[in-house]
Amino acid sequence: MGDPDFDRLSDYQRDCLRRTFRHQTSKEIARDLGKSKYAIDQAIERAVRTLGVTSRIDAARALAAHESTSDRITGDPVHLAATPLPAATLPVAADHVGGPVAEAAVDLRGQPSVNRSTPFRLPLRRHGEDGNDLSIGTRLVWLIILPLAMAIAFGMLANGLKLVSDVVSAIVSPK
Repeated sequence: MGDPDFDRLSDYQRDCLRRTFRHQTSKEIARDLGKSKYAIDQAIERAVRTLGVTSRIDAARALAAHESTSDRITGDPVHLAATPLPAATLPVAADHVGGPVAEAAVDLRGQPSVNRSTPFRLPLRRHGEDGNDLSIGTRLVWLIILPLAMAIAFGMLANGLKLVSDVVSAIVSPK
């Protein structure tokens, strides 16, 4: 049948590893499955020990390779490439002047599909998110960037007002 190590994984562990393979964080997996981040981390850690690998991504890769080369029920080899789940696009909002409808990618559950491939994220809460999921490093970077940007903006405003004041004073009292 199948490899004994993979047969010892629970469906829950397999689901967590599949999601890890798709680059979801423990927090995202927990939100999707309605579990705690700790429960997800524990399930993945047990799967790592069961498979005898050193990291969660190694376990996820091993499971993906195993599932792409064998039938899940019979264990017979298959030669079909694993295809990712398609993301559908649905209209989300219309332009206020009757222009084209903006579209956003959604996953198969109808939830907005968030591209997590960019490591640098804005410090804004997105629709459908429970709370702030920025890392400590990203928060610290934003704590530096935002005051710096505000100082630059204030300096530009002050220079612009001084320029307008000089122009007005030159027009009012020509020399």
